[in-house]
Amino acid sequence: GGGYGGTYVKCHVIGNTGYHGGGGLGSSDATTALVVENCWIEGNFATNGTYGGGGVLGIASTRIVNCVVTNNTATTAGGGLHAVNGSYTAEKCQIVGNTAGTKGGGASESSLTDCLVAGNSARLYGGGVCGKDSNGSSIASYVQTDCVISNNTIGGTFTSEDKNAPGGAGATFVTLNGGRVTMNLTTIDNE
Repeated sequence: GGGYGGTYVKCHVIGNTGYHGGGGLGSSDATTALVVENCWIEGNFATNGTYGGGGVLGIASTRIVNCVVTNNTATTAGGGLHAVNGSYTAEKCQIVGNTAGTKGGGASESSLTDCLVAGNSARLYGGGVCGKDSNGSSIASYVQTDCVISNNTIGGTFTSEDKNAPGGAGATFVTLNGGRVTMNLTTIDNE
C-alpha cells in the first residue's frame, strides 16, 4: 500500500493498493507500531484477501486519531479499518463510505471512541462495525463513548462458502463499553 509502519501526521494517503492488505497504510509485522494522526485516507484498495484493511491495516499496535477514512475498499474485511493482532484504536475519526467484501465495511476488529461510522457497506455482516474473525469466531471489537453509527448496509451475493447468515447492518458482534452510542438515530445509554 501507501506505507507500512511508523508515524504519519497531517498526511494525505490517496489511491494506493495493498496486495495483501493495508491499501492505504499498514503495520508491516507484529512488532512495528503504526500511529496515524490528522490524516486523510481515501480511495485505497486492499486486494487478494490475505488481511484486509482497505484504508488502514493494523497487525501490531495501531492508533488512529482525528482522521478521515473514506471511500476505501477491501476484498475481505475492514473496508476502512481492520485489525489482525494487537491493539487497534481509532479516536475522533470519521469512517465514511468504505466497502468490505465480507465484514466490517467501516471497521473490523477495532476499538472506536468518539467516531462517526456512516454510509459503509459489507457483504456479510457488520456494515458499519464488525467484531468477528475470518473463522467466524467472536472477538473483541469495542464501540466506546460517543460514537455515531448510522446508515450502514449489508447485502450482496452469498455463496455456499459463507459460514454465517448475513446480519448487523450497523454493528454486529460488538461490545458496547459504556457511554453513549447512537446507532441509526437510536441512542443507547450503556452506563
